[in-house]
Amino acid sequence: MQGRELNQTGRRSWQLGRRPSSPSMTPEQCRAARELLDWNRQRLGVRAGLSSQTVYAFESRRRTVLPRTIDALRMTLELAGIEFVAEGGDGPGVRLRTQHAQDAGALPPSAHSPRPG
Repeated sequence: MQGRELNQTGRRSWQLGRRPSSPSMTPEQCRAARELLDWNRQRLGVRAGLSSQTVYAFESRRRTVLPRTIDALRMTLELAGIEFVAEGGDGPGVRLRTQHAQDAGALPPSAHSPRPG
């Protein structure tokens, strides 16, 4: 069945049909991505199907979270327009895809220009 698969415990789980482009994300990348989207922990948690406390625990490194939790956070951020940048000279990072800037809360360019009269 499309969209469903059995997990390791034999239970059915719903999948969004795509996996994150990389299996992990750092807490710093998560915080930076939220800042780019102007999201608080609660908004990210709700969209990822998690509690804001879980988001806080991951970002603050207070406790280890399950890989599937990190996957859910990352996938939610990617669907909102975040691109995860591979580790380079300055380490891993994030950036906002331009076509998703409006969805993330930024005003479209036309909102800044006067309307023709």
